[in-house]
Amino acid sequence: MIRLNNVTHQYVGMKEPIVRVDTLSLKKGERVALLGPSGSGKSTLLHMISGIFLPTTGEVTVDGYHFRQMKESERDAFRAQSVGYIFQDFHLVPSLTAKANIELVGTSTRLSEWFQRVGLEGKEQRYPHELSRGEAQRVAMIRAFIHEPSLVLADEPTGSLDRKTGENMMHLLHELTKEEKVTFLCVTHDESFAETFPRLLQMTPHEKGGMTVQ
Repeated sequence: MIRLNNVTHQYVGMKEPIVRVDTLSLKKGERVALLGPSGSGKSTLLHMISGIFLPTTGEVTVDGYHFRQMKESERDAFRAQSVGYIFQDFHLVPSLTAKANIELVGTSTRLSEWFQRVGLEGKEQRYPHELSRGEAQRVAMIRAFIHEPSLVLADEPTGSLDRKTGENMMHLLHELTKEEKVTFLCVTHDESFAETFPRLLQMTPHEKGGMTVQ
């Protein structure tokens, strides 16, 4: 499903890459946590896996697509069709209802079902400011799943939630990703959340500088 070979990413002005990955593979349907401190390159790695930008060197392949061989517009189209993204700060449009925020991504006959599944039945017409932070994150989760992606990426999805809400959110994410049979890669700095995953990867210092995945 996901394969990285000899990948580095170096930002302009930096003396060395922030991320180096000699090799990394994730199988279809795996649920994997990526654990590491802030600034270790976790989000950078997600951006390469989603095709938001290309690695400085090396090759990223997702679901049979070789990103380096694709135009930016082709990567954008792939991401819109095949990748669901969940962010720490939700990224909901304040002037749109919960339902309308999801419909920015796509419509579905399953929309009412999804609101029921995440415990938001009856709140479809609420605006983001009328929702709790946990409810707003559940709207963002529906948005990530609604177009039936093969891959869901979560970047610190519990980072702005209190402990109990975060635990409930992570439990729900595990349930949904298993039921929908998607590959799930979740970035977190919280070790207790990371340990709930069947597979745990960690960002560690690379011998040549920067961070790598082990």
